[in-house]
Amino acid sequence: MINHQLLSGAQIIEFNPILEELSSIKCSYLKLLLDFIDWSGCDNSVWTKAEKNFYFELLGDELCGSFDWKIDWKKYSMYFFTDLAAVIGYNHDIWLSASLDDKLKYLCITEDQRYFFASLRQALAGYFSDSDSCSCAFLRWQRNKQFNHWRWLKRQKLYVPMAEYLSKVEENFRFMYQKPFRILVTATMSAGKSTFINALVGRKVAKSQNLACTSKIHTIISKLYDDDCVYKDDGDLVLNAKDSELLQDNSLNLTNYLATSVYFNGDLSGMRLVINDSPGVNASDHSEHKSIAEDALKSNDYDLLIYVMNATQLFTNDDNLHVDFVKEHSNGAKILFVVNKIDMIEPEVENPLDIIERVRSYLLSKNFSQPLAICPLSSLAGLLVKRSFRQSFNRSEERQLYTFADKFDKMNLEQYYQKFFPQIQFDRRFFPQNQFGNSLSEAERLLKTSGLAYVERLIRDLILFS
Repeated sequence: MINHQLLSGAQIIEFNPILEELSSIKCSYLKLLLDFIDWSGCDNSVWTKAEKNFYFELLGDELCGSFDWKIDWKKYSMYFFTDLAAVIGYNHDIWLSASLDDKLKYLCITEDQRYFFASLRQALAGYFSDSDSCSCAFLRWQRNKQFNHWRWLKRQKLYVPMAEYLSKVEENFRFMYQKPFRILVTATMSAGKSTFINALVGRKVAKSQNLACTSKIHTIISKLYDDDCVYKDDGDLVLNAKDSELLQDNSLNLTNYLATSVYFNGDLSGMRLVINDSPGVNASDHSEHKSIAEDALKSNDYDLLIYVMNATQLFTNDDNLHVDFVKEHSNGAKILFVVNKIDMIEPEVENPLDIIERVRSYLLSKNFSQPLAICPLSSLAGLLVKRSFRQSFNRSEERQLYTFADKFDKMNLEQYYQKFFPQIQFDRRFFPQNQFGNSLSEAERLLKTSGLAYVERLIRDLILFS
């Protein structure tokens, strides 16, 4: 199992200008990096193996040429050091070892560069400490030390041409070592739990766990930057997983652990989040799924519990049993009840707001106390809107978006949210041009009328004010 701090880090090389260089220079840079990795002895670590594969994809599958010490190194020396730190998994012992000092003597860098690297090395090293084995006083001392090193670095001439890049490095590290806000998502089968999680992320990273799917806790970890990479740790670690890989299980992984790390596209971007998606609960089948989900609930290892309900299948026997279990074992945790699949309700036939009131009465009868956070939502509509910002749509998907827009205008979910969550206010938000019409405000509106924007803002406020 890979450390969640590592998985929360974006790939810094995405911001490295060497990616714009000739293939021969990229290859020589890679050769030098591999030489240091080989020396470090990290070759056998799962993280370093995955990073090496990733760097091969970016810098060239075939090693060629030799490193030009007089030209190449002077131009990319500081970028090389941050890449080296990333590939060795920010290994504290190696990063601060005397052996690394000896190895660096062979590099043709100037005295100014050596001083600069020494401070950069110390600035990064403070993040590598094992927080579980360090006292609060020691961690405060380490953070103060880091601050001083970064402050010194920013005064140096060498920092100026790399200011934007090193700023991203610093921000990325600070993000990695923040305390995450932990969310557990639970539901009975067919509630649309995975679609809900995908809507929060903005792309398909969680697959439906209905029927014979895997009985794993799926952990989704947020990144600070959109590096266009999705990590997947499912026995094997892949740092640039394709869509097809994300929705497949590794049959050789016999643990109940699966992790994905991805940038959250939307109002939760920039938030340090860990979402645990527990297997769908069914009272009569898949006892292993039920046991894993209930153990996760009883652990109380979360800051927020999100219970997803199916608006078209409310108050079933399975939900009755699971709601009772949640009430008994959540120990006063903050709970958000999401009434999903509201898009399957026909507003001409049934008023969605009446459904929400029935849910409220049902939860009160189960001895949940007011105020109750009940959120009507169409995860599918929200996911489609977010996907429209990132990729081309076919005609069918485009028509579905317009159908959703008309449908939710009639549902008046905004009226409900404004009544029960008056604290939520939206500033003007900007999205990239997409195929969902020319009006960006129309896409914004669908995110709000479908309920997704309100749910994201509720979660964001809980993170910021917890």
